[in-house]
Amino acid sequence: MENRRYQVAFFIAKLAEIFSWIILIGGIIFSIYLATEEDIMVAVAAFVASLFLGLNFIFYSQVMLIYIDTENNTRQIAEEMKKANAMLSQTLGVMVARLGKLVDKE
Repeated sequence: MENRRYQVAFFIAKLAEIFSWIILIGGIIFSIYLATEEDIMVAVAAFVASLFLGLNFIFYSQVMLIYIDTENNTRQIAEEMKKANAMLSQTLGVMVARLGKLVDKE
């Protein structure tokens, strides 16, 4: 796993995504089985229900992953900005010192 702060939340979101795919695929297989054994309307209802639930769960697990990735990216950007600010501060300090020397010479 990458350098993540919310590893448990990431694990839960991935687990929810896997569970969602199982619901979706299992529901489709079950509705095909029902279509051969039972009334076609029951099979269609099972298909629609599994499709609705599976896709909704996949969507919500993806939303959780988006929030986790946004936090991770925001933290990485903040760390890079700290590095850039430190380099800029050092560069400006050197420039001010050199300008001070130039002013003192004149």
